Amino acid sequence: MKSNWNNPQEVLENYKATISEIDVEGFLSSYSSDILIYDCWNNWKIEGISQWRKVVTEWFEGLTKSDLSLDVEWKDLIMEESDHIAFTHGIVTYIEDTGESMTLRLTLGFRKKKDSSWYIVHEHTSLPIHYEARKSIFS
Repeated sequence: MKSNWNNPQEVLENYKATISEIDVEGFLSSYSSDILIYDCWNNWKIEGISQWRKVVTEWFEGLTKSDLSLDVEWKDLIMEESDHIAFTHGIVTYIEDTGESMTLRLTLGFRKKKDSSWYIVHEHTSLPIHYEARKSIFS
């Protein structure tokens, strides 16, 4: 399992590949130990890799138990990068092998650490809300 990312694009490639492979450790290798996540699911705020590990493990175990696999598609992805900080934002769609899909807005913050590898240090997922219905819009 690779854990040294030369640029944020490699981190995104790992994100996509390890979700498809349902590889918890590979997926988590892209994240900084001090990750801060604002999630649109049950856990609004996740702090640190140990909390994130619990969420990801549960997510991937659910996929395995349901005998599902996911593909990840990016749309309108914009990357801004400096020597040691980067961020990207856009649309991510998780597509089950059944054809079902879910689309979210995603923002990722990256930092190049002392080991010269890039890591995700912040993640924010969101969904637009239908004002009158007070419900999330998934696509």
